[in-house]
Amino acid sequence: RVSCVTAEIRRRTHPGGWRWIIDRGQGVARDAQGRATRMLGIHQDINDRKLAEVALVTSEARLRAVLENSPVGIFWLDTDGRLVNINRALRRGLGVSMGDVADERWVAIVHPEARARVVDAWRLFRQGGEDTLMLEYRGNPPDGRQRTVQVRAVRASVPGVQIGYIGTVEDITDKLESEQERERLQLQVQ
Repeated sequence: RVSCVTAEIRRRTHPGGWRWIIDRGQGVARDAQGRATRMLGIHQDINDRKLAEVALVTSEARLRAVLENSPVGIFWLDTDGRLVNINRALRRGLGVSMGDVADERWVAIVHPEARARVVDAWRLFRQGGEDTLMLEYRGNPPDGRQRTVQVRAVRASVPGVQIGYIGTVEDITDKLESEQERERLQLQVQ
């Protein structure tokens, strides 16, 4: 014996289009065998809600595609500063998996000489210091390549509510080496 039946269905409209409808109903009178002899219910137009759901799913899929396929390393932290996700560019660039840097383990890929400075900067940023965090430091990824990275982060929020932190990590090693080489060559010319 079912007390209430609910179904979301598409119905053809009189002009020939389609609309999403939610049907809700229940038996209000039953015969001796318990079968419903009278039903009471409603049909409610939910087309706008369904279209909004499709738009949201599409928007989220596009955002995931942009983040995952971005050539720049991107990370997301929750409001407690725990890592939520890193994109493919960051995983590849640092030679790490999500598991390698989850929770507070990301600190291990910061070069020991820079670790205290980076941790302090993150702590101050999370406590409400600057609006934007900008750091440059040497990394110490598991593959042993010494890389210099530039990190930029901001607070992520929806109106009135902080939902975490989002940031980028850019490997600037080649850029710094090129600048050093240019300076060296300029000194030779002088």
